[in-house]
Amino acid sequence: MKKYLSLLIFVCLVFVSVAQHGKVLESLVFNSQIVSYPVKYSVYLPSDYETSDRSYPVLYLLHGYSEKPKNGVSERWKANSPLYLLDTVDKEQLKSIRFYIDCGDDDFLYKGNSALHVKMRDLEIPHEYRVRNGGHEWPYWRAGLYDGLQFISKSFHR
Repeated sequence: MKKYLSLLIFVCLVFVSVAQHGKVLESLVFNSQIVSYPVKYSVYLPSDYETSDRSYPVLYLLHGYSEKPKNGVSERWKANSPLYLLDTVDKEQLKSIRFYIDCGDDDFLYKGNSALHVKMRDLEIPHEYRVRNGGHEWPYWRAGLYDGLQFISKSFHR
């Protein structure tokens, strides 16, 4: 878990300067062998992606912890739900991770995100929790991506 978080944080640094300018390819689908059903995803490309010769790292923005499990994967879903992980993962390990939760006040996931925030506060697990005006849509995420990446980039020290 820490390995993936470190990779995520590293990749985020590259995107901080171009976070608000770019192109989004939405509603793409791949067939997941892990969950045995098609998974939707979107791709954010930097503004100079099509004209630049440079290579770009990949940033994965995780989503779906509160979606209902499909096709008999409920045990896998439960085992990876943040609310469940708060009860099963060592608290000191959780305290070593920088968590950033950003949810719109009109987002259909607000109850789950709010419950996660309350539980983390009760367990004294440090985290940033943001509620802004908006719903569960790209304009909301684009507006908050810069602040989120700024938060993540503070984990890198040379």
